[in-house]
Amino acid sequence: MNDLESLISRTQRQHFRDGTTELMIGGILLGGGLALGFSPQPLFAGFTMIVIILGVSWLYERLKFRLVYPRSGFVTLRDQTGPRRLVQILIGFALGLAIVGGFLYFLLNGANNAIAWITPMMGIVIGLVLLAQSLWLKTYRLIVHGLLSVVTGIIFSPFVLGEQQTAGYIGLSLMSVYFFTLGLAFLVSGGLTLRSFVRQNPVQAETSHAQ
Repeated sequence: MNDLESLISRTQRQHFRDGTTELMIGGILLGGGLALGFSPQPLFAGFTMIVIILGVSWLYERLKFRLVYPRSGFVTLRDQTGPRRLVQILIGFALGLAIVGGFLYFLLNGANNAIAWITPMMGIVIGLVLLAQSLWLKTYRLIVHGLLSVVTGIIFSPFVLGEQQTAGYIGLSLMSVYFFTLGLAFLVSGGLTLRSFVRQNPVQAETSHAQ
């Protein structure tokens, strides 16, 4: 790893140092699970997700300014350019194309089959991305989230439960449980990390008051 890559990795690692990024991801996933669980209608669930994402993003910024920036300062980095950025875009495009292609394949063979395979496909892809990020950022607690995503996706697949138990509205319910489970794991991990960060990094006013 050259100096630039090391700098990028260290800077991006700061986003997971205090736990707020995990809280944001967990809030969005948990909200998505609840939205899908209460209403399997795609339009309503999609609108609810937009509201949840906006709300969680607002809370994320408030947490950063209230608890994190006074202790760590503001850390930012310009967007990457050049070949590395192009490779990341191509990888993301390839993964998205694979997911869409798989979805269309199962959709053409029946809507129920498509629903049955969405959750395991998401679980495996999201899990692999989290595992790769844990190694790249050296944030090894992401390994737990990645393994949880992969294992949950496999458990909720037709290979384990059978097509009858993963199709239709049952499949949507399993998707809701998947989002809820992964979101809860992120919230717990993020909350514990943030609590540890706040305790280990008191602001100057708190330190002076303690003395």
